[in-house]
Amino acid sequence: MLESLVYDNIDSEIEKRKHIIGKLSQQKDLMDDIDVFKDYDIEIVIYDKDEKLIYKTIHDLNTTKKLYEITKKLKENTIESVKIGKNTYRLTHFTIDNYHVIIFKNMDRAIKILDTYNDVLVLLYSLTLIFTNGFIYFIVDKNLKNINKLYNDIKEISILDLKPIDSNKYSKEFKEIIEIFNKLLNHIKESYKKEKDFVMILSHEIKTPITTILTDIDITLRKDREKKNYVEALKNIRELAIYMLNIFNVLKNLYLTKENFHPDYKTVNLNQLIERVLKMFENQIKEKNLSVFVDVEEDLTLHTDEVMFQEILQNLISNAIKFNKPSGKLIIKAKKEENKVKITISDTGIGIKEEDLKNIFDEFYKSYNSEGLGLGLSIVKIYSDLLDIKVNIQSQEGVGTSIELILS
Repeated sequence: MLESLVYDNIDSEIEKRKHIIGKLSQQKDLMDDIDVFKDYDIEIVIYDKDEKLIYKTIHDLNTTKKLYEITKKLKENTIESVKIGKNTYRLTHFTIDNYHVIIFKNMDRAIKILDTYNDVLVLLYSLTLIFTNGFIYFIVDKNLKNINKLYNDIKEISILDLKPIDSNKYSKEFKEIIEIFNKLLNHIKESYKKEKDFVMILSHEIKTPITTILTDIDITLRKDREKKNYVEALKNIRELAIYMLNIFNVLKNLYLTKENFHPDYKTVNLNQLIERVLKMFENQIKEKNLSVFVDVEEDLTLHTDEVMFQEILQNLISNAIKFNKPSGKLIIKAKKEENKVKITISDTGIGIKEEDLKNIFDEFYKSYNSEGLGLGLSIVKIYSDLLDIKVNIQSQEGVGTSIELILS
């Protein structure tokens, strides 16, 4: 582009001189005012019809002669480049008023500038290639290191330790990818926790019914009995099996489809429910020689989810038996006050330390003197929150514990 611009500019200057010479020749003899061109950087040489040099603006006579000889071979009124020795000239020639006029310009300076510019371009191109390749190598090398680092970090993740990857160790380009990966990891972690909790709590909740079923079977099989005794035992086992199936369905809906879970509210007879739960712990009560006192208003009913509320009673009564003293007392009271039902389950057991009370409903929390997984009261808390039941707990170490349920 620059070369074309330079040549176009010189050609324009040559054409301009040609045009002025044409006008001069129309007004008078060309040689009268030809000296107007002597101070220009465009050179002019004029020969007469006898091939005699009559005017020149260039001092080098040898070059003048050579130019004239060259023009004899060139077509008139065209602009072309010619070479004389090491020099290059841009020229045109034409005949006017018996004069042979040659207009030309030495191109050496312009060519030198163009060559210098070309060298600069080649240098810039080379530097650009080096820089670009270096930059690409740097980026690729950096990204490969990040990929390798990410690969090693992902390899360290296991189902037992789904810890997120620290995005601060990576470049900006990788941070977004890692943040998306961490979100996916959190979803997996939550899903895994849901399934783990489901299995743990299901195991905890069906332990008592299964124990009761096995005890009933053992007692029934100890000796031959009448048909009605076997039928009664089978009815009890069937009832417990249905109860376990209900527990499974509740927990499945609660933990696997929690966002769509809704308690199954209906009218429940509290006396029958308490009797059913106490029957499940009949053997444990006998083993500890506990005295059970039930003081519940006759035909007292609740509007609640039967399976979930039975689970609440089962866990509270289980704890009251487990942590009671031998020959201790288990007291269950319930009464209706205005629009609320208050149920109290008390024991004369080992009690709970004051510093443990604030954490007692946390999942897997166990006080220093407890056994098992520490799930019972956390399950009570989950179900109570879902059923909008208020839970108050009072305990004194060495004296016993009293838990109050308030249902609206």
